[in-house]
Amino acid sequence: MKELKSLNDAYELLQQLGASPKLICHVRLVGEAADLLLYKIEQIGIKVDANFVRLGVALHDAGKIIYTEELTNKGYQQILK
Repeated sequence: MKELKSLNDAYELLQQLGASPKLICHVRLVGEAADLLLYKIEQIGIKVDANFVRLGVALHDAGKIIYTEELTNKGYQQILK
């Protein structure tokens, strides 16, 4: 498997795994929020690996490729079944 080095790599992986357009859109929106937070964190002088954070954001809901109902319902419901 190819090493993920960029957001494009992460998006490509999600698409290869069958992520829906809704999931990809969600990931991109969360990524925009993360970029705003990363900018503020940088402004106050905290060092973080921004690429690592962005990759984590891109993959944080990969499980919803399998549990698609969790895009509209709370995720914990699948665990309780």
